[in-house]
Parts: sequence; structure tokens; C-alpha cells
Amino acid sequence: MSPQDTNTKQNSTSMTSMTSVSWAGNLGRIIGINAEYSRGVPEPAYFVKTLASHHAMVLTAEAYVNGITDQPTVALDPIIVEVQSDLGTKDGSLFIHRLNNNEECRRVNNNIRAYWDIAPIIVNAVPGRYHYQFRFSADSGESWLIAPKQVQHLVVAEDLKDVPVEALIESSVLFKVGEITPERIGWLGPATVRTNRDHPPQPLPAEVNLNYKNNLEPIFLEVALQVWVPSVSNRADLTPEEHTLVLKQLGLRIESPFFIGSGSEALGFAGKAGIHEHDDIARFYLSQYLETLKKSGVPPPSSGNYPLDVFAGEKHLGTIQLHWKYE
Repeated sequence: MSPQDTNTKQNSTSMTSMTSVSWAGNLGRIIGINAEYSRGVPEPAYFVKTLASHHAMVLTAEAYVNGITDQPTVALDPIIVEVQSDLGTKDGSLFIHRLNNNEECRRVNNNIRAYWDIAPIIVNAVPGRYHYQFRFSADSGESWLIAPKQVQHLVVAEDLKDVPVEALIESSVLFKVGEITPERIGWLGPATVRTNRDHPPQPLPAEVNLNYKNNLEPIFLEVALQVWVPSVSNRADLTPEEHTLVLKQLGLRIESPFFIGSGSEALGFAGKAGIHEHDDIARFYLSQYLETLKKSGVPPPSSGNYPLDVFAGEKHLGTIQLHWKYE
């Protein structure tokens, strides 16, 4: 080997060792009789055995490797793509399936997208809950980037009737609008509070005085906020149940030491009031929480002052100072 060849080999080895996967994510799926792709996968994702023979069932993930996936003339061969899962194993052991770059991967924008076809496995799988993760390497397996970072799960169901309604709703939302996260919030209106259905709402921050008496009619305490999510809130083809799921996935919640059992327990909103112009409206009903305590035989919180902090994702919207009296 000539000195020039030696230098070329060393440079090639050096470049290979320096190459790594910069990013991995964008979990997605291709399912249904029309084999439609949608960004995002429910957690857990349900797959029905009786549909596996004629419905697409493919899970996807993407990765970016500088100088490879962003160069359309460069082959994807240096990238190794594998799936780690216990799906298809009889003893629950880890299964590692290496995808074929030429058949099960392709370049999408500046990324490589991997396609794991699980339909043939679902046909023979025992109904149950399984875990999976994709992993990518560009240095011959010396280092890996896993997507998603947290283990995801899929559930194999024998028949469609075994799939919960909530899972069907979430699946439908993904098909229509894609993933819903707090980052998709385009606008948040000021949160408001009401202590009587006939009274006008007060903007936050606000102070609320409530007297709880077991022998009188239940108290009324409602916190509401408007939220606009582009391409979601203004969609008339979403059902009320789908809009409700969207609000849950936006991370709308109330945290307070008022909630027995934890100083930061979250109280999710308890309903969907419909569309106000182009906005969704989330409503939190404290009275429902108190009714739950009552049915469980748990006494309400002791008298005192409690902050109720309203959040959307990590964004703090405002605080209600609740002056609470328990008699």
C-alpha cells in the first residue's frame, strides 16, 4: 500500500469515526386500508389482529446525519437503523430488527425516514402490550441515538371492539391534524373564574370566597380559558370529543396544594364548551373534584387560603387565590 493510499484510508477512517447521528425523532405511522401517513403515534398505539391482513401497519422514525441525509447524491448505506422491541418474541425478550436501507428507509427532506412494517408480526402476535424504540448509528454501531427517548408501547388487540373509545379518538385526531403539543398553541386568552353560573366571569388574578356546607347545594367554581391552535381550533370537522382530547394534549391544567395528596397535583379540565369564534374553551370544575372526594369518603381540605395556578404546558397563565372555608 502506498503512502497516499495509507493517508486516504486514515482520512476515511477518521471521517467515519467523526460521523454521528445529529438528531432522531419524528415518530409517525402509516395505517389503515388507504395506508395514510400521519406524524405522531398514540401512547400506547393499538393494532387489531383481524385488520392486519388488509390494513397497513407501519411505524416510522427519522434521523438527521450531517453530510449524509442532507445530500441527495450521497448513499444512506453508512447509517444503521434498528428497532428494539419485544413484539414477536414468545418469552418477552428483546428483539432487535435491522432495517434494510434500500427497502425500508428513504430520504425525506433532510432526514432519513425508517419504516418498520409490523403487520406480518401482528398477525401472529399474542394480544398484549409491547414496547419498542428505533435507534440510529452512523459510526458502525459504536454510538446510537434512540428515538423516541422514552420507550413507547403498542397494544395488540384481537378485535376492534377491544380498542378503547379514547384510543380511537386519539388516532382520529392524529390523522386529521397531526401531533398536538403545547408548542402548537398560537394564542391564549386570559383565564377567568366564576363562582355562580349567573355571574359574569372575573379575569385572573382573582380572589374567590367559598363556604362549603354538606347540607346545602353543591358549590360552583369554574375556571375557563380560551386557546387558539392553528389548523385545529377552527376545524369544524373535529368532533367535540376530538376537541376535548386536543385540549388535554395541550397540557391545560391547574396545580394547587388544595388538591389532597400532593402539593402540585394537576386537575385537568372537565369539559369542552365548544368553539368561541375560532377558539377552543377549556373549563375546570372544582365542584366535580369535591364531589369525588365526597363519594370516596374523604373530607375536603381544611379551611385556609390556597393558590390555584393555571398552566398551559409550561406557561403559567395566572393564579386564583382561593379563600376556602369548610364547615
